[in-house]
Amino acid sequence: MSTWVDLDTLSPSVLRHLAAAKERASRPSYDDTEAMGQELAAMVMAGRRPTVGWYLRHRARPTSPGTSPRPP
Repeated sequence: MSTWVDLDTLSPSVLRHLAAAKERASRPSYDDTEAMGQELAAMVMAGRRPTVGWYLRHRARPTSPGTSPRPP
């Protein structure tokens, strides 16, 4: 089922709210942010940069098939 809304009828503040909600929902979640932060701090202090693979390794696993992240 699809619902169509004429975007011209929505106020700019409602559109900003919807965009922010969509952005929050699409952010990846991580397993242990405290451990990840400590590891990242040590990495930066050593002069190294995290790679995309480093971030992907720390992402939380989806709990159900409907919540799997979309590919970029």
